[in-house]
Amino acid sequence: MTVVRRRRGRILLLCCAMFVPRSVHPLSPAAAGAPVSISVPVAAGWNLLSLPLRVTDGATGTVFPSSISGAISYDGGYANIDTLRTGPGFWLKFAAPETVVVTGSAVVFDSIRLRQGWNLVGGVSTPVAAASVQTAPQGLLTSKFFRYLPGAGFSQVDTLWPGSGYWVKAGAAGQIRLMSRDVPCPGSPTVEAEGKSYETVQIGNQCWFRRNLDVGERVNGVSDQQDNGVTEKYCFNDEAVNCTYYGGLYQWGEAMQYGSTGGPRGICPAGWHVPTRDDFAALIASAEGDGNALKALRQGIEGGIGTNTSGFSALLTGYRHLDGSFSIQGYMAYMRTSTDTAAGTALSVYFFAQYPDVYFLENDKEYGFGVRCLRDGPPEADRSRPRPAFRGGRY
Repeated sequence: MTVVRRRRGRILLLCCAMFVPRSVHPLSPAAAGAPVSISVPVAAGWNLLSLPLRVTDGATGTVFPSSISGAISYDGGYANIDTLRTGPGFWLKFAAPETVVVTGSAVVFDSIRLRQGWNLVGGVSTPVAAASVQTAPQGLLTSKFFRYLPGAGFSQVDTLWPGSGYWVKAGAAGQIRLMSRDVPCPGSPTVEAEGKSYETVQIGNQCWFRRNLDVGERVNGVSDQQDNGVTEKYCFNDEAVNCTYYGGLYQWGEAMQYGSTGGPRGICPAGWHVPTRDDFAALIASAEGDGNALKALRQGIEGGIGTNTSGFSALLTGYRHLDGSFSIQGYMAYMRTSTDTAAGTALSVYFFAQYPDVYFLENDKEYGFGVRCLRDGPPEADRSRPRPAFRGGRY
């Protein structure tokens, strides 16, 4: 079995293995679609703000009709701007304190360009912990984030709030990436499949099930799943309670409903599909290669303990062996991709309890692995990000 290991921006071929206190309203699940409204309080005088939503008309006078100045941005020097957009911060002056209600489409992920030196940046549509902000390249930031309050001046913050602007210093040109955690997908906060309800989570430009799929009739691990018109699943140790908590385990053919092309619906509900290798590569890129950010909270040990900063909530499910036995629950997890590499093998995504890395593995299609569903439709992935190509068994 070929094992491919991704470590913080690069993927390496390893070896063969036997294991296969602002009054801002956060985006609520009920409001996880357009339009969304966010209340942004302002003070008399100059305020350091940002645009918390995507709006149809970004003219300063439309978004902030009571402002008494034009918006002023900073990009190595101050400049007046006529149209506001998400990402940068800006200065704006008001005659009196008030609360401005901004209505538009939620922003759950944003990539903001930085120049070397000081920059004015904003947030997204939900609060983001400053410690969770990702940078490209890594180690880009040389300061904390600072906000400005009229009458109080500048102060360091540990949370970036919707509608606020912040100063931050970069040691070189690059980008910061802001991602809302535990935000349901706009328009699809929950999805029904075979009578079960699944919460969703927006990660970057992708909409995922928050937990593994659990559909079909349980069969014992000693039996192969069959192309018989009935969806079949394994439950770890042949115990139904494990499907309830960890999801079902599926051979590749069953997960694909015996289709032969990558990216089909498979056993996922209508409008969703079994992810391809590229789909998972985009997910890993959103988490900057950090498997701990994709694991559920406290899943793992030592350097592999899950932080779940992405909201993906991966559990260490274990898997079903070729001989029908089950192994390593709480220690490893495998998730199916729809990408096959040969007649009898396909790629899977692999999480290990002790390490923060994410692995791609090429393994036998008859193993029983978990399935996580991804919503159809553009953008399937953030195609502005480079991702490795598959060449001769190596990524």
